[in-house]
Amino acid sequence: MNRIIVTVKRSLLLMLLGVASLIPSACTTHFSDYGGKDVNEKLLLEKNFPSQSGEKLAVEVVAADVVVTTWNRNEVSVKIYGDEDALEKVDITAEKSGEGVFIEIEKKSFLKSLSNLGLRVEVITPENYSAGVKTSGGDVKVKDMNGSFALKTSGGNIGLMNLSGSLDAKTSGGNIKLEKFKGSAKVGTSGGNVEVRNVEGSVDAGTSGGDVYVDSKSGAISASTSGGNVKVIYNGPNEGIECSTSGGDIDVYVPADFKADVTLKTSGGSVSCELPASNVKTGHSSFTGLVNGGGPKMICKTSGGSISVNKLQ
Repeated sequence: MNRIIVTVKRSLLLMLLGVASLIPSACTTHFSDYGGKDVNEKLLLEKNFPSQSGEKLAVEVVAADVVVTTWNRNEVSVKIYGDEDALEKVDITAEKSGEGVFIEIEKKSFLKSLSNLGLRVEVITPENYSAGVKTSGGDVKVKDMNGSFALKTSGGNIGLMNLSGSLDAKTSGGNIKLEKFKGSAKVGTSGGNVEVRNVEGSVDAGTSGGDVYVDSKSGAISASTSGGNVKVIYNGPNEGIECSTSGGDIDVYVPADFKADVTLKTSGGSVSCELPASNVKTGHSSFTGLVNGGGPKMICKTSGGSISVNKLQ
Protein backbone atom coordinates (compact mmCIF):
# COMPACT_ATOMS: atom_id res chain seq x y z
CA MET A 1 0.00 0.00 0.00
CA ASN A 2 2.84 2.43 0.86
CA ARG A 3 4.42 1.83 -2.56
CA ILE A 4 1.14 2.71 -4.28
CA ILE A 5 0.81 5.99 -2.31
CA VAL A 6 4.39 7.00 -3.14
CA THR A 7 3.81 6.27 -6.83
CA VAL A 8 0.63 8.39 -6.88
CA LYS A 9 2.40 11.31 -5.16
CA ARG A 10 5.24 11.20 -7.69
CA SER A 11 2.76 11.17 -10.57
CA LEU A 12 0.91 14.22 -9.18
CA LEU A 13 4.21 16.07 -8.71
CA LEU A 14 5.26 15.43 -12.32
CA MET A 15 1.85 16.62 -13.56
CA LEU A 16 2.14 19.87 -11.57
CA LEU A 17 5.64 20.51 -12.89
CA GLY A 18 4.41 19.96 -16.44
CA VAL A 19 1.56 22.45 -16.01
CA ALA A 20 3.92 25.01 -14.47
CA SER A 21 6.23 24.76 -17.49
CA LEU A 22 3.33 25.72 -19.78
CA ILE A 23 2.58 28.97 -17.91
CA PRO A 24 4.15 31.92 -19.83
CA SER A 25 6.64 34.15 -18.09
CA ALA A 26 5.40 37.59 -17.05
CA CYS A 27 8.38 39.17 -18.85
CA THR A 28 8.81 38.28 -22.53
CA THR A 29 12.37 38.26 -23.84
CA HIS A 30 13.12 38.98 -27.50
CA PHE A 31 16.28 38.31 -29.43
CA SER A 32 17.59 41.18 -31.51
CA ASP A 33 18.08 40.64 -35.23
CA TYR A 34 21.34 42.61 -35.10
CA GLY A 35 23.81 40.79 -32.93
CA GLY A 36 21.84 38.13 -31.10
CA LYS A 37 21.61 40.05 -27.82
CA ASP A 38 18.83 39.28 -25.36
CA VAL A 39 16.68 42.40 -25.04
CA ASN A 40 13.65 43.16 -22.88
CA GLU A 41 12.03 45.18 -25.62
CA LYS A 42 9.57 48.03 -25.26
CA LEU A 43 7.81 50.18 -27.87
CA LEU A 44 9.11 53.67 -27.10
CA LEU A 45 7.40 55.61 -29.88
CA GLU A 46 4.86 54.96 -32.64
CA LYS A 47 3.76 57.55 -35.19
CA ASN A 48 2.25 57.66 -38.68
CA PHE A 49 2.67 60.56 -41.10
CA PRO A 50 0.88 61.33 -44.39
CA SER A 51 3.48 61.34 -47.16
CA GLN A 52 3.86 61.16 -50.92
CA SER A 53 6.09 59.24 -53.31
CA GLY A 54 9.30 61.11 -54.08
CA GLU A 55 9.80 62.50 -50.59
CA LYS A 56 12.74 61.70 -48.30
CA LEU A 57 13.33 59.94 -45.01
CA ALA A 58 16.08 61.46 -42.84
CA VAL A 59 17.33 59.44 -39.86
CA GLU A 60 20.06 60.58 -37.44
CA VAL A 61 20.42 58.30 -34.42
CA VAL A 62 22.93 57.09 -31.83
CA ALA A 63 23.47 53.47 -30.83
CA ALA A 64 20.50 52.20 -32.82
CA ASP A 65 19.74 49.75 -35.61
CA VAL A 66 17.67 51.12 -38.49
CA VAL A 67 15.33 49.05 -40.67
CA VAL A 68 13.50 50.62 -43.63
CA THR A 69 10.92 48.75 -45.74
CA THR A 70 8.03 49.82 -47.98
CA TRP A 71 4.31 49.43 -48.60
CA ASN A 72 1.68 50.59 -51.09
CA ARG A 73 0.42 53.57 -49.07
CA ASN A 74 0.96 57.33 -49.08
CA GLU A 75 2.00 57.13 -45.46
CA VAL A 76 5.13 56.67 -43.36
CA SER A 77 5.03 54.45 -40.28
CA VAL A 78 7.62 54.94 -37.53
CA LYS A 79 8.18 52.57 -34.61
CA ILE A 80 11.08 52.85 -32.19
CA TYR A 81 11.95 50.11 -29.72
CA GLY A 82 14.37 49.91 -26.83
CA ASP A 83 15.03 48.89 -23.25
CA GLU A 84 12.68 50.03 -20.49
CA ASP A 85 15.12 52.69 -19.26
CA ALA A 86 16.00 54.04 -22.73
CA LEU A 87 13.75 57.10 -22.44
CA GLU A 88 15.71 58.17 -19.36
CA LYS A 89 18.91 58.34 -21.42
CA VAL A 90 17.90 59.51 -24.91
CA ASP A 91 15.66 62.11 -26.52
CA ILE A 92 13.57 60.87 -29.46
CA THR A 93 12.11 63.01 -32.24
CA ALA A 94 9.90 61.90 -35.15
CA GLU A 95 8.18 64.58 -37.20
CA LYS A 96 7.01 65.66 -40.63
CA SER A 97 9.50 67.89 -42.41
CA GLY A 98 9.42 69.95 -45.57
CA GLU A 99 11.16 67.14 -47.47
CA GLY A 100 9.38 64.17 -45.89
CA VAL A 101 9.94 62.62 -42.45
CA PHE A 102 12.70 63.33 -39.92
CA ILE A 103 13.74 60.97 -37.09
CA GLU A 104 16.37 61.72 -34.47
CA ILE A 105 17.68 59.96 -31.36
CA GLU A 106 20.15 61.89 -29.20
CA LYS A 107 21.71 61.02 -25.86
CA LYS A 108 20.64 63.32 -23.07
CA SER A 109 23.09 66.15 -22.46
CA PHE A 110 24.10 65.02 -18.96
CA LEU A 111 25.41 61.68 -20.28
CA LYS A 112 28.99 61.26 -21.48
CA SER A 113 28.35 57.94 -23.20
CA LEU A 114 25.64 55.35 -23.84
CA SER A 115 25.57 51.68 -22.95
CA ASN A 116 23.58 49.23 -25.08
CA LEU A 117 19.92 50.24 -24.89
CA GLY A 118 18.63 47.83 -27.53
CA LEU A 119 17.45 50.73 -29.69
CA ARG A 120 15.86 49.87 -33.03
CA VAL A 121 14.12 52.16 -35.53
CA GLU A 122 11.61 50.54 -37.89
CA VAL A 123 10.23 52.66 -40.74
CA ILE A 124 7.82 51.82 -43.56
CA THR A 125 7.63 54.27 -46.49
CA PRO A 126 6.10 54.42 -49.99
CA GLU A 127 8.16 52.48 -52.56
CA ASN A 128 9.35 55.59 -54.43
CA TYR A 129 11.14 57.26 -51.55
CA SER A 130 14.68 58.40 -50.80
CA ALA A 131 16.56 57.79 -47.55
CA GLY A 132 19.42 59.39 -45.67
CA VAL A 133 20.43 57.34 -42.63
CA LYS A 134 23.20 57.97 -40.09
CA THR A 135 23.75 55.82 -37.01
CA SER A 136 26.77 55.85 -34.74
CA GLY A 137 26.54 52.31 -33.44
CA GLY A 138 24.12 50.03 -35.23
CA ASP A 139 23.18 48.10 -38.34
CA VAL A 140 21.30 49.53 -41.32
CA LYS A 141 18.87 47.52 -43.44
CA VAL A 142 16.93 48.91 -46.42
CA LYS A 143 14.67 46.93 -48.73
CA ASP A 144 12.36 47.38 -51.74
CA MET A 145 12.86 51.10 -52.44
CA ASN A 146 13.40 53.32 -55.49
CA GLY A 147 15.24 56.57 -54.89
CA SER A 148 18.47 58.16 -53.71
CA PHE A 149 20.22 56.60 -50.71
CA ALA A 150 22.98 57.94 -48.43
CA LEU A 151 23.64 55.44 -45.62
CA LYS A 152 26.33 55.58 -42.95
CA THR A 153 27.11 53.67 -39.77
CA SER A 154 30.16 53.88 -37.55
CA GLY A 155 29.94 50.46 -36.00
CA GLY A 156 27.64 48.05 -37.79
CA ASN A 157 26.71 46.13 -40.90
CA ILE A 158 24.72 47.38 -43.90
CA GLY A 159 22.25 45.08 -45.66
CA LEU A 160 20.48 46.25 -48.83
CA MET A 161 17.97 44.36 -50.95
CA ASN A 162 15.97 45.17 -54.09
CA LEU A 163 16.83 48.84 -54.53
CA SER A 164 17.10 51.11 -57.55
CA GLY A 165 18.48 54.61 -58.04
CA SER A 166 21.72 56.04 -56.63
CA LEU A 167 23.45 54.60 -53.57
CA ASP A 168 26.27 55.71 -51.29
CA ALA A 169 26.77 53.35 -48.33
CA LYS A 170 29.62 53.47 -45.80
CA THR A 171 30.51 51.69 -42.58
CA SER A 172 33.60 52.00 -40.42
CA GLY A 173 33.35 48.66 -38.71
CA GLY A 174 31.21 46.09 -40.49
CA ASN A 175 30.23 44.23 -43.63
CA ILE A 176 28.16 45.47 -46.57
CA LYS A 177 25.83 43.27 -48.57
CA LEU A 178 23.95 44.61 -51.60
CA GLU A 179 21.65 42.31 -53.54
CA LYS A 180 19.40 43.05 -56.52
CA PHE A 181 20.17 46.65 -57.42
CA LYS A 182 19.71 48.85 -60.50
CA GLY A 183 21.53 52.15 -60.78
CA SER A 184 24.80 53.62 -59.57
CA ALA A 185 26.28 52.22 -56.35
CA LYS A 186 29.24 53.24 -54.21
CA VAL A 187 29.83 51.04 -51.16
CA GLY A 188 32.76 51.07 -48.77
CA THR A 189 33.88 49.73 -45.40
CA SER A 190 37.00 50.19 -43.31
CA GLY A 191 36.79 46.90 -41.48
CA GLY A 192 34.79 44.20 -43.24
CA ASN A 193 33.77 42.41 -46.41
CA VAL A 194 31.79 43.80 -49.34
CA GLU A 195 29.39 41.56 -51.24
CA VAL A 196 27.47 42.86 -54.27
CA ARG A 197 25.15 40.51 -56.17
CA ASN A 198 22.73 40.73 -59.09
CA VAL A 199 23.49 44.33 -60.03
CA GLU A 200 22.71 46.31 -63.18
CA GLY A 201 24.69 49.53 -63.24
CA SER A 202 28.04 50.95 -62.18
CA VAL A 203 29.63 49.68 -58.96
CA ASP A 204 32.44 51.16 -56.86
CA ALA A 205 33.15 48.69 -54.03
CA GLY A 206 36.00 49.05 -51.57
CA THR A 207 37.27 47.86 -48.19
CA SER A 208 40.40 48.37 -46.15
CA GLY A 209 40.22 45.11 -44.27
CA GLY A 210 38.35 42.34 -46.07
CA ASP A 211 37.30 40.66 -49.30
CA VAL A 212 35.31 42.15 -52.19
CA TYR A 213 32.83 40.18 -54.29
CA VAL A 214 30.94 41.74 -57.21
CA ASP A 215 28.40 40.03 -59.47
CA SER A 216 27.09 42.39 -62.16
CA LYS A 217 25.39 42.41 -65.55
CA SER A 218 26.25 45.92 -66.76
CA GLY A 219 28.11 49.10 -65.91
CA ALA A 220 31.65 50.07 -64.97
CA ILE A 221 33.20 48.09 -62.11
CA SER A 222 35.76 49.23 -59.54
CA ALA A 223 36.67 46.75 -56.80
CA SER A 224 39.49 47.36 -54.33
CA THR A 225 40.78 46.13 -50.98
CA SER A 226 43.91 46.66 -48.92
CA GLY A 227 43.78 43.36 -47.10
CA GLY A 228 41.88 40.63 -48.92
CA ASN A 229 40.82 38.98 -52.16
CA VAL A 230 38.80 40.37 -55.06
CA LYS A 231 36.36 38.34 -57.13
CA VAL A 232 34.35 39.82 -60.00
CA ILE A 233 31.73 37.99 -62.05
CA TYR A 234 30.59 40.13 -64.97
CA ASN A 235 28.07 38.98 -67.56
CA GLY A 236 27.59 41.79 -70.05
CA PRO A 237 29.33 44.12 -72.51
CA ASN A 238 32.50 45.67 -71.16
CA GLU A 239 32.13 49.16 -69.71
CA GLY A 240 35.42 49.10 -67.83
CA ILE A 241 36.75 46.95 -64.98
CA GLU A 242 39.39 47.94 -62.43
CA CYS A 243 40.48 45.69 -59.55
CA SER A 244 43.21 46.15 -56.96
CA THR A 245 44.44 44.61 -53.72
CA SER A 246 47.55 44.89 -51.61
CA GLY A 247 47.34 41.51 -49.97
CA GLY A 248 45.35 38.94 -51.91
CA ASP A 249 44.30 37.33 -55.17
CA ILE A 250 42.14 38.71 -57.99
CA ASP A 251 39.79 36.46 -59.96
CA VAL A 252 37.68 37.87 -62.80
CA TYR A 253 35.05 35.94 -64.77
CA VAL A 254 33.70 37.40 -68.03
CA PRO A 255 31.89 36.12 -71.18
CA ALA A 256 33.99 34.34 -73.82
CA ASP A 257 33.39 37.19 -76.32
CA PHE A 258 34.33 39.92 -73.82
CA LYS A 259 36.35 42.70 -75.52
CA ALA A 260 38.97 44.57 -73.51
CA ASP A 261 42.40 46.15 -73.38
CA VAL A 262 43.81 44.08 -70.53
CA THR A 263 46.59 44.92 -68.07
CA LEU A 264 47.45 42.47 -65.29
CA LYS A 265 50.27 43.14 -62.81
CA THR A 266 51.38 41.46 -59.59
CA SER A 267 54.45 41.70 -57.38
CA GLY A 268 54.05 38.39 -55.64
CA GLY A 269 52.23 35.79 -57.73
CA SER A 270 51.22 34.57 -61.17
CA VAL A 271 48.99 36.02 -63.91
CA SER A 272 46.79 34.17 -66.41
CA CYS A 273 44.17 34.97 -69.06
CA GLU A 274 41.92 32.31 -70.61
CA LEU A 275 40.52 34.57 -73.33
CA PRO A 276 42.09 34.92 -76.80
CA ALA A 277 44.37 37.95 -77.04
CA SER A 278 46.56 39.74 -79.56
CA ASN A 279 49.50 42.14 -79.14
CA VAL A 280 50.39 40.20 -76.02
CA LYS A 281 53.30 41.25 -73.83
CA THR A 282 54.21 39.16 -70.82
CA GLY A 283 56.78 39.63 -68.09
CA HIS A 284 57.73 37.78 -64.94
CA SER A 285 54.40 38.64 -63.35
CA SER A 286 52.56 40.82 -65.86
CA PHE A 287 50.30 40.55 -68.91
CA THR A 288 49.04 43.09 -71.42
CA GLY A 289 47.02 42.42 -74.54
CA LEU A 290 43.94 43.07 -76.65
CA VAL A 291 41.32 40.49 -75.70
CA ASN A 292 38.93 39.63 -78.54
CA GLY A 293 40.26 42.59 -80.51
CA GLY A 294 40.31 45.06 -77.63
CA GLY A 295 37.81 47.35 -75.95
CA PRO A 296 37.39 49.34 -72.74
CA LYS A 297 40.17 48.86 -70.20
CA MET A 298 40.42 46.01 -67.72
CA ILE A 299 43.16 46.74 -65.17
CA CYS A 300 43.98 44.34 -62.32
CA LYS A 301 46.84 44.91 -59.88
CA THR A 302 47.95 43.16 -56.69
CA SER A 303 51.05 43.37 -54.54
CA GLY A 304 50.77 40.03 -52.83
CA GLY A 305 48.83 37.48 -54.85
CA SER A 306 47.87 36.00 -58.20
CA ILE A 307 45.55 37.29 -60.94
CA SER A 308 43.36 35.22 -63.25
CA VAL A 309 40.92 36.25 -65.99
CA ASN A 310 38.55 33.40 -66.76
CA LYS A 311 35.76 32.51 -69.17
CA LEU A 312 32.35 32.68 -67.58
CA GLN A 313 30.73 29.24 -67.68
